[in-house]
Amino acid sequence: LLSNRGNVYINASLVLGQNRYVVGQGGQQGLEKERQSTRQIRARASGSDGFGGLRTSQQSFVTVLEFAIVHFDHDPRTPTYIAAETPLPGTVAAFWQMVWEQFAVVIVCLEPDSSLEQVMENCLDSGRDSVDTTTQARYWPPEGCSMYGKFEVRFVSEHSSCGDFIIRSFYLKEVESGETRTITQFHFLKWLEDVPSCDVKTVLDFRRKVNKSFRAKKSPVVVHCIDGSGKTGTYLLIDLVLNRINKGVKELDVAASIEHLRDQRHGMIKSKEQFKFVLASIAEEVNSMLNAVG
Repeated sequence: LLSNRGNVYINASLVLGQNRYVVGQGGQQGLEKERQSTRQIRARASGSDGFGGLRTSQQSFVTVLEFAIVHFDHDPRTPTYIAAETPLPGTVAAFWQMVWEQFAVVIVCLEPDSSLEQVMENCLDSGRDSVDTTTQARYWPPEGCSMYGKFEVRFVSEHSSCGDFIIRSFYLKEVESGETRTITQFHFLKWLEDVPSCDVKTVLDFRRKVNKSFRAKKSPVVVHCIDGSGKTGTYLLIDLVLNRINKGVKELDVAASIEHLRDQRHGMIKSKEQFKFVLASIAEEVNSMLNAVG
């Protein structure tokens, strides 16, 4: 536990048990384990010891970015995806820290552009008395570069595919070391409600482009939506089942696959409509495979 005036960093890995990046009012960040599945915790640490003896001289807010490392083949050494919440304005720096520390170079955004709000640089350090806990952040600069915590994000390029999704490139720089990595973001635009407003072929085409971009890479892909489980779980279940088909698995148990995902993050697949969309996507892909060999 560390307290430095208004700056708060809490590492509660011993008492909490899914991954979190925690951002204090001063922008200090850390990885925390948790057992709860709440979207966000705001901790007021003003002369209290609610976090194992932490005391500060003034009121501070702590914002939490939740995510889960998802393994498809029960091998913890080869994580496939990171299922994450879309960052809030106060967790953008934590989001980029997660991307950096997990060595991710591909991001899949499943929230429509209309749901995202552009954020200023280092908004958590702006001296505000509160942190926005409702707005999903547009966590990248529309042009040029922006600083988020200790990371510089530089916009490189973007191109649209039939208005259904956008592919963007960024340079992510860790300022202290000067190291820079290229990040590719696939932004799906047609997932407004529980299920996409387009047909399943569009989602399958999107998935193929995502998978092609990281086929030779060993790093996990970050997939995020508002809660990190509904849309994200739907997308991951489609990919999980189709990957097993491609590997020649003879018997498929979709219900067991859902449980496999839920074992790693609570609440994966939120509705019957999402489950139906998964089944329709699987059927469409299998039909395409049969037509290709027929």
